[in-house]
Amino acid sequence: MRIANHDNRAVLLTADDAGIDIHEASGGKFGPDIQTVYQNWSAFSAWASSASGSSLALDRANLGAPSPEPQQIFAIGLNYQAHQKEAGYKVTTELPPVFTKWRSSLTGPDTEVTLPHGGNVDWECELVVVIGEGGRNISAANAWKHVAGLTIGQ
Repeated sequence: MRIANHDNRAVLLTADDAGIDIHEASGGKFGPDIQTVYQNWSAFSAWASSASGSSLALDRANLGAPSPEPQQIFAIGLNYQAHQKEAGYKVTTELPPVFTKWRSSLTGPDTEVTLPHGGNVDWECELVVVIGEGGRNISAANAWKHVAGLTIGQ
């Protein structure tokens, strides 16, 4: 199952360039805002496994952030040895630093980002995990049940 935020509406993808409007197909049970899908992830997942509806063409220019209003954003730094070396840190197996990001750091896949003039900008491609259902003390065996999806961040 793949979902997207297309033109500020939750869409269940049926192809890279097509999908069904989740709000319309679910009779208003989910959506139209993609955040409502995450708020009721278990029920949505069950519904989506057999969902059907009218197909709509997707315009890549209208894709937004897959989770535009997250409650929290946590980032993990220096989490592999090559990155520790590149950054000039001593290689360690200690827990990596955890830090937060602002909601305003989220965008769609083709947004133009204006860089500061004369500044030093570092960039990295990151794996982003969108949590659909929270919890505590989740075992490794059950962890994927809580993940709504994966995407790429920079």
